[in-house]
Amino acid sequence: MNRILLVEDDPSIAAVMRSVLARGGWDIRHIANGLEAVDVAIAWEPALILLDVELPGMNGFLVCSSIRSSERGDTPLIVMVTANDDISSKLLGFSVGADDYLIKPIDP
Repeated sequence: MNRILLVEDDPSIAAVMRSVLARGGWDIRHIANGLEAVDVAIAWEPALILLDVELPGMNGFLVCSSIRSSERGDTPLIVMVTANDDISSKLLGFSVGADDYLIKPIDP
């Protein structure tokens, strides 16, 4: 499965990330709202979720936790991509089920 769910509320960051990922042949779906992201992640079944932390509707930590506790058939990789660089945020990300935690800005 070559699906990536990009959950990012900043349109300029999302545009750059989509452009870079599209060059790799990925099928990308972009969501800008945490609540919607949970439903899409469960229904669309992406292989990878790139997840911002600061989102409208529901923060990325809750999104990650909700996806991990769902009864999805497969388990996507979840990478938190955020400007929150403090250690407590990183630990929280891993404790709710993130597979990795990247700090913005990211070099494409």
